[in-house]
Amino acid sequence: MARLALSLFLFIILVPACAQTYTWTKLISAPYNGGKQDDIYFVNPDTGWSINGSGKIYRTYDGGATWTNLLTQTGTYFRCVGFISSTTGFAGNVGTDYYPGVTDTVPFYKTTDGGATWIPVSYTGPVVKGLCAINTVATPFINAGILDTNYTIYAAGRVGSPAFLLKSTDNGNTWISKDLSAYISMITDVKFISKDTGFLFGGTNGDIASSSARIIYTTDGGNTFTTVYQSARSFEMIWKAHFPTRNTGYATILNFGTATTQRYIAKTTDGGLTWSELPLANNSCQEFGIGFLNDQVGWVGTDGTGFQTIDGGATWTPASIGQYANKIRLIPAPDGVVGYAIGLNVYKLHYLYPAAVESPANENTTLSALKAFPNPTSGYVTLRYTLCERQKVTLEVYDLAGRKLDTITTETQDTGEKNITYSFKNIPPGIACFVLHTKSGQSKIQVSLQP
Repeated sequence: MARLALSLFLFIILVPACAQTYTWTKLISAPYNGGKQDDIYFVNPDTGWSINGSGKIYRTYDGGATWTNLLTQTGTYFRCVGFISSTTGFAGNVGTDYYPGVTDTVPFYKTTDGGATWIPVSYTGPVVKGLCAINTVATPFINAGILDTNYTIYAAGRVGSPAFLLKSTDNGNTWISKDLSAYISMITDVKFISKDTGFLFGGTNGDIASSSARIIYTTDGGNTFTTVYQSARSFEMIWKAHFPTRNTGYATILNFGTATTQRYIAKTTDGGLTWSELPLANNSCQEFGIGFLNDQVGWVGTDGTGFQTIDGGATWTPASIGQYANKIRLIPAPDGVVGYAIGLNVYKLHYLYPAAVESPANENTTLSALKAFPNPTSGYVTLRYTLCERQKVTLEVYDLAGRKLDTITTETQDTGEKNITYSFKNIPPGIACFVLHTKSGQSKIQVSLQP
């Protein structure tokens, strides 16, 4: 969301990261399995799940202060996790014949009770060996006159081959699988910017010694793909990727070679159609997770320390986000953004927006809270609030930098509950802050706008 004013401070606002401090803190009580843990997912700043290769799934309700072990399943290497609500989620298993000690041949599990119980996911199509990544895409639609959300869900894998894609178009109720060996040999991440358009990341060969990093692109929901990036080096694969905006995306290039010590990331500024390489570090590090607060500020996890950029990847400095940070998640919060990075340990970031948009002194504790649904969304949002008397209302939306994107209404409204459906139109993906001003104060809510 955004919290800045437009006035004399605009220059400072538009040069975001220079004066901002980004501090990641180790969560002492977070799960630990003695090695690199692979994924973490939050449906809000406080409620989340972590998984690891020891077959364990954990849940927190208090932002990582305490955790509950929901499942311990010997022989399963949980590699990825994702949720579409606080109750319904999915976890992927890397499968057998890659890591020692993995005996579970079930690639995908589902929960409908917040992770208390998990059952294998049934699907039609070729047998999936294992999974490494999950991506969900929310699509608003009108259901019997009410704005609702449908989720298209993709799960893909795996590292070391073979390459398969699982897809559901009905909130994870039914699934089909597809063999993608004609396009890519191993898949380590998946990112869709709409229900039909997206990217798969991985390598050209299941044998890392013969593999180059590759990114493939689809516009027909995964039926066909084209290659949009391939590295010129061997011993490489793309490991993780993140799109902070619709046009800007980043990906880590994991290199196991010894011929050179220089390491790179891949970046796109045209929505993924073309990618360039940017130097990260000249120290033979192994790159893992990646996450960006916006198109300029982001982090990369490695086998040593992490790295931070505040200029879109042009330069990088060491950052303490934990060793082996494999997945970085950034979640909208009432006062900014909360981040979680999972690797050997779990680290947490709490980025506070500048105060001008927030105006805490004007926050009205008697005005009914502004609500928004669905959230996250990819097209439309319904904003709901209640007025106790007839008055003039101003409803505005701001971006992450504090710039006002739109004025939704400045009209006088009668008492009662109000429901306003808003189309994002030309507003880019990211985090938007809706601010409601009334005679007695203001109320705010953040909405995550997906590509």
